[in-house]
Amino acid sequence: MRIGRYESSENSNVGTAITFLLIGLGAGALAGLLLAPKSGKLLRRDLQRGYEDAKETFDEWTDEAKSRVRDVSDRVRDVASRGAEIAEAAAVLPLMFMMLLGIFWFGQAFSIYGAITRAAQEGARAGAVPSCTTCTPLTPTNRALHALAAVQSALTVAKLDPALARRSTASAPSCGGGAPPACAAGIGKICVQDRVQLSNTTTGTGVCGVSVTFEYPFQFWLPFASLNQQRIWLLASARVRLENQ
Repeated sequence: MRIGRYESSENSNVGTAITFLLIGLGAGALAGLLLAPKSGKLLRRDLQRGYEDAKETFDEWTDEAKSRVRDVSDRVRDVASRGAEIAEAAAVLPLMFMMLLGIFWFGQAFSIYGAITRAAQEGARAGAVPSCTTCTPLTPTNRALHALAAVQSALTVAKLDPALARRSTASAPSCGGGAPPACAAGIGKICVQDRVQLSNTTTGTGVCGVSVTFEYPFQFWLPFASLNQQRIWLLASARVRLENQ
């Protein structure tokens, strides 16, 4: 390009030629319609029909575009609704999982508590009842040994380990008054107390019995909770009236 003079390029000439060619074709088509050997009424009818066809085609395109827009909008709403449901599930499922875990582990604790309570009752009954009706009354040591054997047998049947139990002294007073009797010596991990006072009769005579007491451990597993992996001790205690009174 030179200063002060315009020079057209080859591409500009080609574009100009195509533009004038299209204008010429359009003008020729219009002239053909106007100069065709038809009456004015037929020409107007053809023009009107072409206009109506073009309008109908445009309406169809418009309806189709609206339908596609509605489909896209519905899909967007469905995706948003599913996203909200997923978010709600993500917030609720952990809480439900924790509740189910809590129900399971508290159920386990209640089951173990029932098993060790039955074991204590079996031990107290074995220590309080003589071996036979004609046998001599049991000594405190024999009562304690019978109670220990019954407790260990009941725990084994319940699929619990008797070695995990530990002693726990009951606060029952001695039969005749005074401090609670001491646990029998050499009886392992349960406390067997002989001749503890159960109740008073109207005559003032005390009813004596045997007391069996011990504790058994239980450990929770509740993630993100204060009880997670915490060991608690479940208390089992039972008292039975002496049969040789």
